[in-house]
Amino acid sequence: SRILAMNYTEISQAIKKLRKAKQITQAQLAEIAGVSRITINKLENNKFTDISILNLIRILDRLGYQLEFKEQSQLPVFEEVLEIFTNSDH
Repeated sequence: SRILAMNYTEISQAIKKLRKAKQITQAQLAEIAGVSRITINKLENNKFTDISILNLIRILDRLGYQLEFKEQSQLPVFEEVLEIFTNSDH
């Protein structure tokens, strides 16, 4: 089973997009989140090898977001799709 709903590249792009939407620099985000600018830069450019959950939570919090867990949605198998179409009025 997959633990992350987003891959690292998607997380990196999302963090960068959120920061730019807030119109703050990497240095400003780093300062208010209590991490180094290098950490923000590596995170945004998908060059990080490890980031603590605490640091990720701090960064997201300063951007006005939170880390959330949700159950993964499962794609239907062929038989389920077929059943949907055969039981519909279309």
